[in-house]
Parts: sequence; structure tokens; C-alpha cells
Amino acid sequence: MYGCDSCTIHEHSLPIAFTRFMNKTLPIPNLDVLSDKSSTVIMIAPSVGPKSLLSHVNVLSALISGVDTLLSADGFHFRVVIKMHPFTALSAQPPHPLHSLTSEEQLSVKALKEWANSSNGKVVMLDASVNALPLLERATILICDLDSSIPFEYLYFCSEKTPKQLLAYYDAGNAPQIALSDTSYMALINTFTTPLEFFGVVDAVLNPARASLKLVTAGVEGHAFFANKYSEPDGKEVEKMAAVRKWKEVPPLLLFLSSLHSFIKFNLLFPLLFLYFPSTSS
Repeated sequence: MYGCDSCTIHEHSLPIAFTRFMNKTLPIPNLDVLSDKSSTVIMIAPSVGPKSLLSHVNVLSALISGVDTLLSADGFHFRVVIKMHPFTALSAQPPHPLHSLTSEEQLSVKALKEWANSSNGKVVMLDASVNALPLLERATILICDLDSSIPFEYLYFCSEKTPKQLLAYYDAGNAPQIALSDTSYMALINTFTTPLEFFGVVDAVLNPARASLKLVTAGVEGHAFFANKYSEPDGKEVEKMAAVRKWKEVPPLLLFLSSLHSFIKFNLLFPLLFLYFPSTSS
């Protein structure tokens, strides 16, 4: 989807990933954090690859430290959900043809697991196969990679009643081109590129009045950006895709091959069968 340099599927301009969510046929994880209305949910959803948080252990360590500061802050009630990229479940040995985690990425995944296991339930790490959409809907703050479709999908859930803050990391030396070239998109996102910048973000979350950094909150304009790029999901995205790609129309080549098959079958094969297996009836 939109926002990810490695994705080209955004060209079809239809949010296929939302079809089951809109039709309420998407499995929703049984998590108390999703129904706990008294807490502010922070969702952490790193991507994979050389541009991702997982490939920058120093930034990830700062993220863990900074979020721990949020969890221990007086007067706040934060809960954290970690949603890993599906590729993190692929085997590293032998290397998987889609993606194999580097040693640095594996260390980052291990660090996140250990953090969740030692958090006394304040940090929950989910199976990589869990769909992100129900979590994005619930989360008030999203921490993720800029080079990812996750921040774009998050904008769908922004509204006047549910404003959200999007905190996205990118590697300044290997910056994502799709996102950074879109000024309207970037106006909805708070970015950080170093540990120090992330600590500044944490301070802005805890002390919005006096912090030097003023965080952007996305409301109706976030949802409008999503709808402008991908239209409004209605659960009929597969049907729209079929219409766009003309799946119901039979291509001329397929018609020709089908006709050729019928010709060969009835004019060549069947006569040969009668030659080899003549009728025995008198």
C-alpha cells in the first residue's frame, strides 16, 4: 500500500487489506487492551529491511527506554502493544526466499521480546500473523517506520472523535522517497531519525505545553488523505479490483486457445480414438 518504497501494489488504488475488516470477517485477537477504555494504547509496529527500526539497534534501544519513561510517568495510563512484521516469522536458517532477518534484526526482535516478558503485562507482544487493523483502530499513538504502509493505514482511523499521533522513524542516510516527497502526507506525521530526537518526542507527549517540540495530531484530515489516495473502503474492494483488471472479461488469447483446444479435441483426438477402439456393435 501507499508509503512503502518496496511496494508497488498501491498503483491499483484500492485498499484490498480492508475488505475483511469492513465485512467484520477478520479475526480479532482476544486482548484486554483492546477493550480497556481507561488506557492510552501505544502500538509499536516496526517494519523489516535495512531502513527499519529493527536494523538500527541504537534507535530501538532508545525507543524502549523512552516508552518505559511513558509507562512509568505519573498521571498517565499507557499500555503498549507490539505488532511485528509478518516477515519476522520467516526462518533465518535456511534463508527464506522472501526475507531473512539479518543478525541485527534478530537482536532487535529478541530485545523486544525480552522487554515484553519483563514488563509485568504493560507491554504485549503479539504473534506476527495477527492482523494490524484492529490494533490500529484502538491505538492512540503509533510508533513505526516511515518506510512502511502501516502509517498510511493508520490514517484511515483518524477522525475528529479519535485523533491520533503518528511517530515514524526513518534512516536519514537511506531515506524513503515515497513518503518524504509527499508534503501533505508528511504534514500528518511526526518523524525522528536519532535516539535524541525520539527522547524529544517522548518529552512532547508527556509535557505538550512546555516541550520545545510540538507534536502533530491527525484527525479528519488524516482520514481524508487516506480516502483521497485509496477511496473509502466499503468491503467490496475485491469486486472493484476485478472490474479494474477486467477479470470477468475473457482475453482474446484465452478465447483463441480455448477454441483451438476444442478444435483439436473434436477433430483430431476423437477420430483417432475411434480408429484405435472401433465399435464392436454389429
